[in-house]
Amino acid sequence: ARGARGTPLRRIGVVAHHAMRLENRIGAKGELKELCQGKGSQRCVWGKQHRKGSTRSGLERAARRQCVPRVAALVDEERSGDGGAEPSTTNWKIRRATFDDIAVVSTICGEGFAADSTEGMKEAAPYLSSWLDFIQDWYAHSISNELGFQLRKALEKQITASKTAKSLRSRYDFIKERSRQDSVNFESSASARMMRRSMASAKLQRMLCCLVAECRESGRIVGTCTVSMNTPDAQLPPPFPSNAVQRFYIGNMVVHPDFRRRGVATDLLKRCELLAKRWECDSTWLHVAIASLGAQELYKRLGYITKSVDPWWMVLERKYLFYKRLELPRSSKFKRFT
Repeated sequence: ARGARGTPLRRIGVVAHHAMRLENRIGAKGELKELCQGKGSQRCVWGKQHRKGSTRSGLERAARRQCVPRVAALVDEERSGDGGAEPSTTNWKIRRATFDDIAVVSTICGEGFAADSTEGMKEAAPYLSSWLDFIQDWYAHSISNELGFQLRKALEKQITASKTAKSLRSRYDFIKERSRQDSVNFESSASARMMRRSMASAKLQRMLCCLVAECRESGRIVGTCTVSMNTPDAQLPPPFPSNAVQRFYIGNMVVHPDFRRRGVATDLLKRCELLAKRWECDSTWLHVAIASLGAQELYKRLGYITKSVDPWWMVLERKYLFYKRLELPRSSKFKRFT
């Protein structure tokens, strides 16, 4: 490939050669724009034809070697300037949560859920505000402790499931190759079916992720959500058994009150959709409280549709079930939407 004509390396050398000759006349930046827009293509073709019957001198080769880094630097400069992608305007970044973030995530969720639960009561009975503040603090502390324990347990289970899945896959491939050499049909055996079921179960347990929105300047976590494979449209909630299809479920969506209405939840939802496509899920599902009108407006604006509503006997926390259908490539193996 190094000596082939027309390869990217050869074309870069031609561009660098003519960039050196044109630098004194039109300037480095104007020259780069001209070459990138295709105005110097005739010169490049002429350079290929000219070099067919001539031998380059050592001075010319040295000049080309010195000019290639110059052109590469100009390309980087042009990409970072007007011709490149626009810099990110958000003040936060979305990343996966680690074990060190469990305490902060559980605290944000506890405070957010407790405030949403008692906000309506405070507006209806302001004379009970002091008592409701005490209830809110106690409720936030209880939610934070329980959520921190469950999140740590889920992350540890995910790590164990990942190791189990890799071990089962290695064993399955080894036995399959060994049986192929011995002319034995292993894939249709009962042990192979059992191993495939175990691998599918371990893969399902691995599909869990806690995302956080972290402020770029201070490193403070300002929002979080947790995604997993669940059955939100089942007739009975877990731990009751169900034959419902496993869905990509978004839960514990909380944004700090000081950072709301700034697009944090939108960025978290977009990252969840990218993760759902990576997991080859064709839809995303979530619950939203009936009283959360702002959250419902956000979800509907992003393309979510109401699937169902909780029954009347769930008086304390009735919620809507929203879903959004995603477009998957035709090569996707899984189509779970029904």
